Amino acid sequence: MKERGDVRVEVRQFFERRPRVGHPYGDFFMMLSQRGVAELSERLEDRTLGMQAVRVLLAMMRHMDFENRVDVSQKNLALALGMGLSDLSRASKVLVECGLVERMANRRGWYRISPRLCWKGTAKKLEEELRPRAPDSRSRASTQSAAP
Repeated sequence: MKERGDVRVEVRQFFERRPRVGHPYGDFFMMLSQRGVAELSERLEDRTLGMQAVRVLLAMMRHMDFENRVDVSQKNLALALGMGLSDLSRASKVLVECGLVERMANRRGWYRISPRLCWKGTAKKLEEELRPRAPDSRSRASTQSAAP
């Protein structure tokens, strides 16, 4: 009988939740995609991206929070980089056009780094983000009603 009790205690201890060990990088960790880096490199080679845009991208990545949200205003980002708001806006527009950065729909002037380039979050959420999305049902209904 005593042996069985010991086994139960050991099994219970094995399945108890262990304390989470912190990451050696702390909160300053993100995954970087080699494919995303190759795309960035191509944009530099074909001169789609200039050094101003790269500076802005790296600054955005430095301020990137969970699920790639860039949690810094354009004004503060411009101040940190020592550039004017118009230069920052122009560089941000180039980054959006290249697909390296996305505008956040619910916050004017705020951005999110494309998950194709890098990721800060759970692997499950990254899989969801990279999964192709079905077309919006409203746009599908409007195209079906417009068909002859």
